[in-house]
Amino acid sequence: MSDVTSSSNEAPTNLHQRLRSRIPNLLPDNPTVAAILPIYAPGGIHPNVRRITLSTGESLIAKRYLFAPLTKHESWHLPAVEKTVSDHLADLGCSVPRVLATIDDDIVVLEDKGRLTLDDAAQTLPRVKRMRIAERVVEAFAQIQNAFERADDRFEALVAPGADRESVQSAFLELRERLTTRRLQSLIGEDQESKKISGELQKLVEELADRPLSVGPIDYNARNIVLDESKKPTFIEWSKIGYDWAERRLVQYLASLGAGRAGSSPRLLIDRRIQDVFAAQTGTVDTDLKNHVRLFSALLGRINGHPTAHTDQCAT
Repeated sequence: MSDVTSSSNEAPTNLHQRLRSRIPNLLPDNPTVAAILPIYAPGGIHPNVRRITLSTGESLIAKRYLFAPLTKHESWHLPAVEKTVSDHLADLGCSVPRVLATIDDDIVVLEDKGRLTLDDAAQTLPRVKRMRIAERVVEAFAQIQNAFERADDRFEALVAPGADRESVQSAFLELRERLTTRRLQSLIGEDQESKKISGELQKLVEELADRPLSVGPIDYNARNIVLDESKKPTFIEWSKIGYDWAERRLVQYLASLGAGRAGSSPRLLIDRRIQDVFAAQTGTVDTDLKNHVRLFSALLGRINGHPTAHTDQCAT
């Protein structure tokens, strides 16, 4: 396969040469690189991620961090965080890919855990199948969340800039500006109703901001969950961690936006069953999850049942 074009500073040809020359010496039995394949993102070919096929028939993922040189001497150095967090979670049986090797401190080689993303599955599979997958996602997410909570302060030094507790709470409170009466009028068209709902949602933001935050993933979206052939979910992207609410993480992991897919529409894979599974897995009441669902739905443009955006009817 010919080299693909890239918007990064390093030409794809150079990247591929590095992968071909370095990977065999980093893996057991020194397998050669048989092929380097592009991975597609909503905007086209991902400039920094490749799927590597080895002479053994196995496949791996190589991910390059363009900004790694800028974080090299920081405690939150991107490749180092990816390896530290992934190793810890994998050792505890969590559904994450292991880092198998690093190249020149700016590339990590990871296990390949699947080609289909949750976002793709949510847009293409029947509702019953995607909700079955969503249940497995909740179970795997709860295991990861519990692993972070049991780690105490182990990951505190790895928290990314701007992802500390105070910064996250402050940014969350700014959501109130997107939920003013004036903005909601364009969605609902009724002055009194808009005023009432705006007040409710702004109060909801303030209440949720006061709920406990915990360290965990901060790049939470449905494209960062990949599925293998059995539809087992694996959570990827562990180079950045920080504080957030477990419920908000889960809501956005289960929110399929169908980016870059013709004819797609937002689908929130949360129903009564998913809420019950989350509560059972985490030992929490589901009120916060319901409130984060309501808030996220409002930000998508779906206000109290007003279908201002095409959302999946499984949302509650």
